[in-house]
Amino acid sequence: MSEPTTGTTAPANLTFRPVGPNDAVLIGRLVGEAFERDTEARLVGALRISDDLVLELIASDGANILGHVVFSRATIADGDADLAIAILAPLSVRPDMQKHGIGTALVREALERLKRENIDIVVVVGDPAYFTRFGFSPGLGEKFDTPWSGPNFLAMELSEGSSDRLPATLTFAKPLTAGE
Repeated sequence: MSEPTTGTTAPANLTFRPVGPNDAVLIGRLVGEAFERDTEARLVGALRISDDLVLELIASDGANILGHVVFSRATIADGDADLAIAILAPLSVRPDMQKHGIGTALVREALERLKRENIDIVVVVGDPAYFTRFGFSPGLGEKFDTPWSGPNFLAMELSEGSSDRLPATLTFAKPLTAGE
């Protein structure tokens, strides 16, 4: 999903929190509406039960879930197996709240949390125009061999020097590769 910069900012009362036990239905609905199909909502559910989640975060205005992002574990099939790598997928914002900075704020918050959790590198398949604003790079993405290699495969170093330990071949959580 793309959320171009429009000059609007996220709501002042925007807060972030981990997903709670009663959030699944609302998140499923939000993700389905954001993508206008249920494929990504099913993916989120499958990732939850796969035990490969690294971080699942909600953006809320206190009463409503406005955005949601998931990061799952990627493992090194060939390369430095000690690197901790997460993939961002999917990122969803409620359709009537898109282009208000919620996705941007949610990704920034999530990246800070991942840094504190000692994740070395985050990868994403997405629009370079959107994700480069956070520091994701197609050049760093080229150092990985994945099923999604190409110009929309981007990577971002969270721990300094971790990109010096590349190249690497990545394996993703099964729910992410089920449709290959």
